[in-house]
Amino acid sequence: MKSLSTYDRSGKFNKHYARPSFTYTFNEKAKINGKTYYKIAGTNNWIPAKKLVLKK
Repeated sequence: MKSLSTYDRSGKFNKHYARPSFTYTFNEKAKINGKTYYKIAGTNNWIPAKKLVLKK
């Protein structure tokens, strides 16, 4: 599987990647440029909601 690009708070690619098979904790949800993003806890890395499979 391909790594997921992560973005900063303004929606710009920040040259970081998330591993697709890894479990992350998200601590924030925001609308950035009209799209929903989730923030990886303890970082400034945001991932588009459409790229995620969320579990409770």
